[in-house]
This record gives sequence, C-alpha cells and structure tokens, in this order.
Amino acid sequence: MRLRFAGAVGVAVATAACLGEGTVSRFAAGELREGPAVSPSAYRAFLEGAIAEERGDLAAAARGYRSAAEQGPDDPEVWSRLGRVWCTFRPRDADGAFEKALALDPEYEGALARRGECALMRAAATRAASPGPPGAADLAAASRANPGRVELAARAVRWRDDAEPASAFALTVAYPDSSVAWSALADYARARHDPTTEARALLALARLDSAGRTRALDRAADLLSHGEVELGRRLAAAAVDSARRVGPDPRQPAPKLDAARVRAVNVAALDHALLEGEPEMAARRAMVTHLGLEEASARALAFGAPELAGELASRRLGAEPTSTVAALVVALAASDLARRGPGAAPDAPDPALSLGRLPPLSRPLPAALSIELTERLARAGGVEGARRFFAEVHREPVSGADALLVPRVADLAARGIVAPAALPPEARIELAARAGSPVAPGSPDAAVPLDVPHAYLRAALAQPAAPATRALGSAASPTHRAVLTADVLVALASGGPTEALWRRVVAAPREPLVLGSRVALADARGAGEAAAEARALLRPRAMTERERRLVGPDAGSAAAADRSR
Repeated sequence: MRLRFAGAVGVAVATAACLGEGTVSRFAAGELREGPAVSPSAYRAFLEGAIAEERGDLAAAARGYRSAAEQGPDDPEVWSRLGRVWCTFRPRDADGAFEKALALDPEYEGALARRGECALMRAAATRAASPGPPGAADLAAASRANPGRVELAARAVRWRDDAEPASAFALTVAYPDSSVAWSALADYARARHDPTTEARALLALARLDSAGRTRALDRAADLLSHGEVELGRRLAAAAVDSARRVGPDPRQPAPKLDAARVRAVNVAALDHALLEGEPEMAARRAMVTHLGLEEASARALAFGAPELAGELASRRLGAEPTSTVAALVVALAASDLARRGPGAAPDAPDPALSLGRLPPLSRPLPAALSIELTERLARAGGVEGARRFFAEVHREPVSGADALLVPRVADLAARGIVAPAALPPEARIELAARAGSPVAPGSPDAAVPLDVPHAYLRAALAQPAAPATRALGSAASPTHRAVLTADVLVALASGGPTEALWRRVVAAPREPLVLGSRVALADARGAGEAAAEARALLRPRAMTERERRLVGPDAGSAAAADRSR
C-alpha cells in the first residue's frame, strides 16, 4: 500500500496545479476571489490520518491530522477530526482543536457534530468508571457505529474552476476500496467549498456500500436544490444504479427526503441517462425509479432526442398497446425524424395538430409531454389553440424542481399561453423577474418555500442590496439562470457590476430570463456594441413589457403578433 500511495503522490504532483503552492479561484457572493491552495503533502497527511483513524491507530491518526493542520491552510475539517481523535486521551488538546475549528467557521456542522460525539464518549467513559481512556479498537468501533457523523448538512457551494484538485483525488485512488478514504475526500472537498470533487468522491462511495449510497442520495437532493443540476444528476444516477448492487443500508435509515425531493432525485437520474442517449440505461432507470417508460419517452422528446423517445415509447407500446401517451410520442418522434436528414419532409403536418381526435386519456399526460405539445401547437396552430389545449388537457403539474420544464413553462406564461396560477412557484418568480416586478410582500409567493436559486432571485427582486439577499446568493450555484439574474440585480443595486459577472452572463445559455439581465448589465457598463448584440439576442424572445422596453420599439409588434396568432 505504501508503494501505491507513493505512486499516487507522484501522479498528483505532476497533474495538479490547484493543489500546491499558490492560490485557487472560487466564486463567493457573485465575485471571483483567490484563496490559498492545498498542497499534495497536506492532503496526503490528512488522508493518512483518516486511514489510521479507521483502523483504530489513534496516535498515527493524530500525527496525520496534525501534520495536515500545520501545512495549512487552516481548515475546520482537519481541526475537528483532530479533536475527535484526541477526545478522551488528550481532552484539553481536543477542546482546543474544536475551538480552533469553530473559530474558523462557527457554523461548521462537522465540528459541531464531532464535539458533541466527543462529549458523549467522555460521558460514557465516566459512567463506566473506566480507569483510563478506552482502547483504540473500542473508540474506532464507536466511531464506525455512528456513520451519521459524516452526513454534513447542505452548505454554500460557490467554487467554479476548470481545474479540479486532481492531487487529492489521485491520493484517494490509492485506496480505491476504502470507504473511509472516499468519505475523507468528500469531507475535505466540502470544507474547501469544492462540489465537483465532493461529487466525485460520493460517486465512488455510492458504488462501495449502502451507507455511501444513502449519503449520495441525500447529497444529490441538496445539490439539485442549490442549482447544481449537472452534479446532482451525476450523483443521483450513481446512487440509483448502485441500489441493486449494495442493497439497503442496515445501519441507518433512508435519508430524510420528502416525496418531492425523492422525485427530484429520480428525475435527475433519469435525465442523466436521457442526456447520455443510452436507451438501455434510460429504460432501466425508468423502471428502478418507478417513473416509467411513458415519462422517460416524453422527457426524451422534450430534450430534443426523437430517436431515443421513439425507442422508449415503442417499448412501452410493446408491453401496453393501448398506451395513448406512448402512441403519441411515437407519432411525434417519427414526425420529427422525417423532418431531418436526406429526403426530409419539412412541410409534413405535425401530429400535434390532430390532438382534438385523441381518445380520452386514462392517466394525466406527463408534464414534459404537455409542455412539448403546447409549444408545438403555439408554433403551428396559433397561440389561442395552445392556450385552450393547456387549460383543458388532463395533465400532470410541472414541478418547481424540474430544471428542464420550469423555464419553458415560464416562457409560455410570458407569451400569455399559460395562466400564472398554473405555474409552480419557481416559474412564477422567473416570470416576475422577466416582468421586472418584485413579489408583493403580502402575496402567497412572498412566503412560499423555494429552492435556493429562486429564493435568492425573489429576494434580489425585492431587496437587492440587503445583506440577507447576498447571504442567499452565497448558497446557490453561480451558473444557474436564476442566480445569474439575481447577481445582476445585486450588482446593479450596489453600483459595482464586474467584468467577471459580465463574462458569466455572456457564457450562460441564451434563455430570455438571462438575456434580459444581459441587456441591463450591458447598458450599465456603457458597452454600446455589447448592448446592441444583447438586444438582438433578446428581441425575438421579448414577451413581457419590460423586455420590450429593453430591446426597443420593434419588439412590441413582434410580441403582439405572437399573442394574437
């Protein structure tokens, strides 16, 4: 193991620029900031301490953690682990280590949990009237009996950088079958506000044992609720796929996920497979998550993958020939494919136009299919027909946690096709932002629970300069469209839009919500050419009065024509 570890260190030193001397870049409160990097030797010492602690060698564990702390930078995770190791045989030093951890971060839950665990172990030792400290093996067993000690609550994750801490990852790969090594990497990454490496560690944990899968499920839900959609999808997929291999967790209950969070994780795992374009993977996850092939095929169609949608819907028709949803997806997918490639028939009628002849539905249309059909009707048959269809069809509601559908249903509302009352709260907040209308303090939407990005956007619309608003922003993914929009509002209110913020907005997907912020930000920066480009991008998508004012007089007639079709 020593040789493998040394080899991993060599790989780490050769490949990682962000661990070692110098600094790393992190996003915090919407700004790009520099902070101290972590050296490979510091992480090596930390990992050796974690491995030693797991096998019950507390002296070696203390040496490893102490060495990591001395090599810095100061980190609450290292000091809190050192406090736990010193707990019973060096209590004064343990208390000092916990104080050091909490001085660095007074709300760091790892330190709070380990300090509480230490107090319990001391109390148990006192009650047993033990003449000395418990044996190393007993203490290690007590720690392993409480796997919840590593279940940290969701924290602010703001760092974005193309470079990952490959050194820390390579060091952990030296122990590929050790759950404690991967758990240590996840803890360390979270303490460094590095969700990418944390997710990589949790991906490995999910495949090792049921406790790791439980932790991955819980963290996937947290990442999704903070706007980390891509990482959340990857982690949800790994946790779902490992269910059969690792089985249920006999040591702890399932994560405390309500029905909405369970569905969000399941949908994220399914979406990951759909975006990979793998029909077998998608079909398997549709079954494991109980979302079903109808839902999977509808979402594939909404993702713009007609071939995959047709394949999944055909499988459903093979098992249930009377499935109206599957038959409709097959027809729509075939029509889309006929419009592509050699010999395409771009003028072929869209099956969506014959919806009036559909038989009664035995179940609600999947939300993805109802949105897809409404958009098609608006394009081909006019806004009035689309409005009537959406109002009358038997359909599932759009979830506010659905990263695919929320911006699309909000856009339909901006076009006057979907009534605001039919929107999930997150979509209503996006609609309010596009209209430039803060949520009224006494309205239901002022107090309704939201995911973190939309809670930040709601606060930024009402009080962009408030410290509480900035605090919300520090807890959300900086790439989420709602966060970008809120960051622009906060920057404009403070008079300090930065070049870094402008680059983030320009690099974002060209959705109406972000495009409106791009125009406002370009105007504030006095960038004439950039402002003209931003207006040109927004003009065909401008549907609210605010958006039409932003782009100029030409947008009003275009939007009116769209509404009257």
